[in-house]
Amino acid sequence: CRPMDHVGTRVNDPEGCFAWYAKTLGFTKEVMHYTLNPDPLKNGRPFISRTEDETAGIDINLIPNGNIHGDVGYNHLIQQGKIYPGILYVGYTVKNLDACRHNFEKAGVEFWEESEVSGLGLKEEEHVYNVEAPSIFLRDPHGSLFRLVEETR
Repeated sequence: CRPMDHVGTRVNDPEGCFAWYAKTLGFTKEVMHYTLNPDPLKNGRPFISRTEDETAGIDINLIPNGNIHGDVGYNHLIQQGKIYPGILYVGYTVKNLDACRHNFEKAGVEFWEESEVSGLGLKEEEHVYNVEAPSIFLRDPHGSLFRLVEETR
């Protein structure tokens, strides 16, 4: 496998998500943007935004065909005591986790420390902690979960 190229996430407000991803996670380089069709199911092409760091080369593909507004605290992989398979979160490496915490607090972005995973619908015993690399979790406006892990190299 090669390093990750992009992450695709289904959204119902790509304009709002563009702004959130730029402000919160640094996806500021707009790659693809177009006029939406009023019928969400006809919007198959993603809006694409990229980090400015060309060496990382990671894109976020905002797929604008989410046709309902869900509860952002809801996790479809954990329901009624059952844990379903699937991608739970996407992890990104950051150089300075304390700086991220500070910026998120200043901007009013909610995040959780790794020790607070129960706030994300996870139980402590269901999650493997990586004590070598501190991390925090946050959700985008549509409830997708991300983990920011401090670079250890």
